[in-house]
Amino acid sequence: VLASQSPRRQQILKTNILADKIDFQVLPSTFKEDFDTSKYHGKAKELVVEYAKHKAIDVKQQIIRNRTLSPVEHSAATILIIGCDTVIEQDGVILEKPTSEEEAKTRILSYSQNTHSVLSGVYVVCITLDAANKVVSETTESFFSETEVTFADLDEELVQAYVDTKEPMDKAGGYGIQEIGATLIQKINGCYYNVVGLPVHSTSAAMYKLLSPHVGADS
Repeated sequence: VLASQSPRRQQILKTNILADKIDFQVLPSTFKEDFDTSKYHGKAKELVVEYAKHKAIDVKQQIIRNRTLSPVEHSAATILIIGCDTVIEQDGVILEKPTSEEEAKTRILSYSQNTHSVLSGVYVVCITLDAANKVVSETTESFFSETEVTFADLDEELVQAYVDTKEPMDKAGGYGIQEIGATLIQKINGCYYNVVGLPVHSTSAAMYKLLSPHVGADS
């Protein structure tokens, strides 16, 4: 179960992690991301993991309250829930989605010839429910992934043209590396998929670690 309605995370999970061979369910978290980010100056790693944890736990509780939300409704089952959050950290300041086009423009111009960090926190919880919908076992894995992104020399006209596409408005930090935003980026150091929204290797490793003890037990 993916605790996110992000189409980018859904695509990464579907194609890059599950290889289009395993179905999964999208169950968005209702957790409100309203922490005071000023208290996390220089601590973006802690914030993204905390947000991811809250998202995964929220979805776990939704499933426990209403079993019809889960992939398996009527029998004992092991369910894996993935929560994720992504932010940008520049000079110790956490940058989330821009709230206006003007903010997006100012922010992207600040990236010009600079390097910032993209951080994703992932929290994976594996629960086994009995037929009565009670949790009989629970294990978790959590981690963060960091990628350094260096932007090219940008001029105001170019940035304005990018903002006019509306692409920056629904993305952490105000750009999409998997879309037109890639034309603004000179290089990255780290996981590309982390910048998109879900680090592939670390997430798949956590999933494998949690599910391995259950292979064959719940089939």
